[in-house]
Amino acid sequence: MEPYVTQRFERERSSTVTTPVKIGLFGGEGGDTKDIHPNELPSHLENIEIWSSSDGDGTRAVINGIRFTYVDNRRRRILNWGKHTGSRHQIPIDVWAREYVRKIEGNVGLAPDGDRGITSLKIITSKGEEYGPFGDRTNGYPFSVPLANSGIFAFFASADSYLNALGFYVQPINGMPSQLGSIPVVKIGLIGGDRGDTKDIRPNQLPKKLEMIEIWSSDDGECTGAVINGIRFTYVDRSGSRHIVPSKRDQAWGTAAGNYHKITINTATREYVKNIKGNVGPAHDGDDSITSLEIITSRGEVGGPFGDPKNGDDPFNVPLVNSGVFAFFARADTYLNALGFYVQPYP
Repeated sequence: MEPYVTQRFERERSSTVTTPVKIGLFGGEGGDTKDIHPNELPSHLENIEIWSSSDGDGTRAVINGIRFTYVDNRRRRILNWGKHTGSRHQIPIDVWAREYVRKIEGNVGLAPDGDRGITSLKIITSKGEEYGPFGDRTNGYPFSVPLANSGIFAFFASADSYLNALGFYVQPINGMPSQLGSIPVVKIGLIGGDRGDTKDIRPNQLPKKLEMIEIWSSDDGECTGAVINGIRFTYVDRSGSRHIVPSKRDQAWGTAAGNYHKITINTATREYVKNIKGNVGPAHDGDDSITSLEIITSRGEVGGPFGDPKNGDDPFNVPLVNSGVFAFFARADTYLNALGFYVQPYP
């Protein structure tokens, strides 16, 4: 990239390169920890290279290694993790055209040594370019990181002879940072089906603290065919105002009917939601919906799983490192069709 292009992007993003949100790790527990330097936070991502042991469904492939090039506010950085053997794939990011990575999909499955690792990766950019899937998307269970107002600008990982686990540095693209000063807000999702009415909080009421989550499920337990009927939550925005969403006590995003579950978050002890797990599967009308939810807080408290974690074959997991979930957005009608998350570093 020409130097003046890099300088231009450094100037434009310098006011928004604050503490990014770290999403992950997705994968196994082996390997050595890999990360960027905390003083070299990303401004933009220029290139990704991926090595896989083989490509195609049923090949039992793994992702052997990854190399990426990013720019911080001072210089270009190139990082290499894992082994550069096997099939090589290059993903160029057209920074001049303001392209960025807006979604990454992959699988976590068994590597040849029997440990879990990243077995496939697919990269999708803001221009609609799709690269992959590389590796074997049938080896193991899938993960997906779809982003609404944000992009992926760097990675962290664990790796040795292959890529054991992968995580993502995420930052807002535009709009949100100016409303929150130096605290970025990232929207992850939507995860789920395509039906239902759009639900969201007001853009001038962005979250600071999440105090309560209420969930209604049609049933609970594996193989019950249950779905999540509805969700309601209480949060405090950055001006200090408390909001119950939706505001009427007999309402939810979806339907306030069925088994009722309440998760209270003790914000006085700085507790927050650090991980949400769930599944996507068929509702009673055959459309995809959220069929289970499990809430995990920073104190190790676990709510759920509510609904049926075996209803559907598209589980999702939103593990966070230095950040938490502080509000939601969704699609819903008679049940919760899809769910998304407002994520930011813990203040």
